[in-house]
Amino acid sequence: MIRVFVMSALLFFLPFALFAIYAVVTDMLAAPADRGPDGRVLKSAWSRIPLAWLTGAGALLVLGTLFTLALTSPQIGAPGKTYVPPRIEDGVVVPGHVE
Repeated sequence: MIRVFVMSALLFFLPFALFAIYAVVTDMLAAPADRGPDGRVLKSAWSRIPLAWLTGAGALLVLGTLFTLALTSPQIGAPGKTYVPPRIEDGVVVPGHVE
């Protein structure tokens, strides 16, 4: 369960990370005419962060991934089958399975 949570969190924050990379690169490549007397960029990408778009994109990534995983993950067992949990027989662990 923690794996799904961590994967979802990483997917949600992916658009924010990509925007941060974009903002840093555009600030580094700004022309001298776009810089103030102290060398800072006058109209930085950081001043116009599209939070609504980044949040929406992150939410769509998470929902799309969870939906895809739900549709494509293998089924544990067919209806009417019984799950047999793992057990120890003669000192050897027999993995759980569906009968």
